[in-house]
Amino acid sequence: MLDDFFKERGKLINLIQLFIGNEKLIDKIQPEIIKFFEQSRTIDILSVMLVKEWGNLEKWDIEKIEGMIGRETIKKWITEKTAEMLPVASIMNKPVRELTADFSDIIVERAFRF
Repeated sequence: MLDDFFKERGKLINLIQLFIGNEKLIDKIQPEIIKFFEQSRTIDILSVMLVKEWGNLEKWDIEKIEGMIGRETIKKWITEKTAEMLPVASIMNKPVRELTADFSDIIVERAFRF
């Protein structure tokens, strides 16, 4: 990404290159960027920014998100996540009596009300 950034700013980079010599500019900048992101203060600032941005995203209407991502992509994602979270195969292989055991009293009570 840094290489692309610098390629787009050719004249500026050539000027900077005059001051630092033949060494690649990226070789000097990348370690400093890594140090910057490893500092606890930077992590704190980024965490606050991410939480704030998440709060802003939570206020969006579903129509806005749907317009950006697409209805089919959202459907596919929900379907995949539901399949991951719900053990459908194991539920479908259990007898109804076993699945409704916790609710049998309520079912019997409501069935005999009529």
